[in-house]
Amino acid sequence: VAEVHFEAGYVPRQHNVAAFAQAIRAIGEPIHGQPAETISMAKLLALLFEVTDLFDMATRSELVLLQKTMVVVEGVARTLDPAFNMWKTSEPVVGGWISGN
Repeated sequence: VAEVHFEAGYVPRQHNVAAFAQAIRAIGEPIHGQPAETISMAKLLALLFEVTDLFDMATRSELVLLQKTMVVVEGVARTLDPAFNMWKTSEPVVGGWISGN
């Protein structure tokens, strides 16, 4: 994942790939496999923005809009079903898109 971010130009080349990988692992590993209702989206987004700043990543408006949309959708879905897992639900769609692109 870290290398893909560097290859896509999201992270400036002056930064270390291993350090970036460690930073994103520090965000992802504690929540991996956790029930959705135990994950604070506010905290998750705050950590993502912190890494974005730390690694001098440009905040891309389309990604911010995507994150905002996902937070709203997940909030509505969790109101209806507290156990709703946005990532598991979207996995087939995202996986198909990744394979095709």
